[in-house]
Amino acid sequence: MIMILSDGGTAVIRIQKHLDIRDEEYFVYFTAFAAAGRFGSGSVIVGDGTERSLHSVLRQNKVTAVIDAVCEPASEVSKAAMCVCKDRIPYVKYVNMEEDYNAKLCLSYCGLAEMIARCGGNVLMYASPRTVRGVAENIADGGSKIYVPVLKSAGFDANAALEYSIPLRNVIEADGVDGADFVGETINKVEAKAVICDCSVSTVDKADAAKAADIPMIVTHNMGMEYLCAAATAADAVIAVRTMKTTLA
Repeated sequence: MIMILSDGGTAVIRIQKHLDIRDEEYFVYFTAFAAAGRFGSGSVIVGDGTERSLHSVLRQNKVTAVIDAVCEPASEVSKAAMCVCKDRIPYVKYVNMEEDYNAKLCLSYCGLAEMIARCGGNVLMYASPRTVRGVAENIADGGSKIYVPVLKSAGFDANAALEYSIPLRNVIEADGVDGADFVGETINKVEAKAVICDCSVSTVDKADAAKAADIPMIVTHNMGMEYLCAAATAADAVIAVRTMKTTLA
């Protein structure tokens, strides 16, 4: 039995489709009756999302794996589920990256941090503040090699820049943050050795600029924290749990 965690977003429908194709038994765990009501089909359980609630539901239903389809980044439900599942049953976070990004994917913030630490130079990031924070907090020097471009305005917004949790000087103003020419100029300005984007930004222009500069580009998720295991697509999430299933003791 597979449990899908959901906060009512459409991600659960994609997971359900792939489980149905494979005739897998599953139910959906919601933390709100309103979200469960919108789901409208299948077996549904509503709980408070705490570790105690999740552990009880997993044991009572002999759950063999958990697919986390919660859309809220860094949600408390996801954190609780990882604590319950760790070293017991497989947990996979579906990060909803179904598009073709024309670039290498890395779904681990820790993995990105390791790459940045050994890249031998600066890295240019086009990503939301929570993504940059999630990566930077895994780097010993606090992300001193990460540079984030922001659109130039009449006055530099220091408070907004601080949300990235990297050195303030590394949040740099640019005439444009989209378009291969603008990206290429910024690559040259910071002497970047790699470009990292999350899935909240357009990536085609960044990929073109990185290719022109002969440096790698990597795309990651924008779900705000490190997960035990992450899958870009719904199909990948289902395949992952099918290969790892066991039963919670």
